[in-house]
Amino acid sequence: MSIPLSIRTFTWKRDSHGLFDYETKDMAINNFKTVKSGRVILAGESCEFNTENSLPLEGVLVQVYETNNEYVIRSEKQDRFWFVVKDYHGEEGYKGYKLSEDDIIKIGRIKLKVKEINYKGYEPIQELKDEEEDERPSNGAACRFCLGDTEKDNNPLITPCKCSGSMRFIHYKCLQVWLMEKVKSKQTGNSVSYSWTQLQCEICKELYPTSIKIEGKLCPLIDVHKPPLPYIILQDLRNERSEQSLHVLSSVDNSIVKIGRGHENEIRVSDISVSRCHSTIKISRNGFFLEDNDSKFGTLVLARKPVLLKRNSSLVVQCKRTVIQFSLKEPYNLMRICLVCCRSSSEIAPEQQVDERGQEWEEELSEQDEPSA
Repeated sequence: MSIPLSIRTFTWKRDSHGLFDYETKDMAINNFKTVKSGRVILAGESCEFNTENSLPLEGVLVQVYETNNEYVIRSEKQDRFWFVVKDYHGEEGYKGYKLSEDDIIKIGRIKLKVKEINYKGYEPIQELKDEEEDERPSNGAACRFCLGDTEKDNNPLITPCKCSGSMRFIHYKCLQVWLMEKVKSKQTGNSVSYSWTQLQCEICKELYPTSIKIEGKLCPLIDVHKPPLPYIILQDLRNERSEQSLHVLSSVDNSIVKIGRGHENEIRVSDISVSRCHSTIKISRNGFFLEDNDSKFGTLVLARKPVLLKRNSSLVVQCKRTVIQFSLKEPYNLMRICLVCCRSSSEIAPEQQVDERGQEWEEELSEQDEPSA
């Protein structure tokens, strides 16, 4: 017998940057049940569930695929869905969403990317005592900053922009030092925030990347301080190319870092869609856990792959201005429970006992004497 999937949708009637107001009552609510594959479609101010695959993809929020009484939830790449953090239940049983590298967090309309996570803390690499051992000539090329014509394995001459001729080459570390002079840092509690305006070549105006590949290894040009304590690095993904920022969070076990619009937060995000204390990140030995703080527009994490909804489980996601609840519960079988409870005592097997020798014997519930030891 197929287990029906219950679907409930909540659509905010105001379309504002793809946000959903978790405090509003001005929304359309729709309920569906299905045992088939189909699509949740936003049509005007309300949602529909359609099982016809021939329909166009316009308005499709999520796709549902039935497989062996379980369901796969997925979406098109251009309209991905997000986990609603305050209703998220992880497999580990911890409260909140356990963050991983490359996760995309959304607070209000602001997106943050988890660039790096380190549970042990940063351990600096020991440099060679004699740094001149690997120094070698550069075949006539010279750094336009220090004018040096030698290079090393850890400090090669690179070409990071479109300049040509004698202005083409720059030492990796020379460029890194020059760029870091343009980076501003601010410490608030357990967080250090780094911000900078456009980092570009002053000659050709080419924008410099934040990291560059050297012999197949990705090396940072913006070298933020990494603490010896467990830490997480978040990157602000706002489309303002004129300014970028990184946030390094670190602390001892069971500490909490606040994120929001208010001045009291370790990570301060100035945007009207962000609540004063929007969300928190709890730092523990088991990981970094993101929690929502009853924010107006919610705390979300991007679903980067399809989600399998197993039996007796639920899922809450947001796609644009619609929140979708999925619930897959096995039906309550009252008849089966009654049959079990009404079994006669004669049908109950004799109780199995074990004596000191490990041998089984039966207690027949009669007037027989107990066996001797």
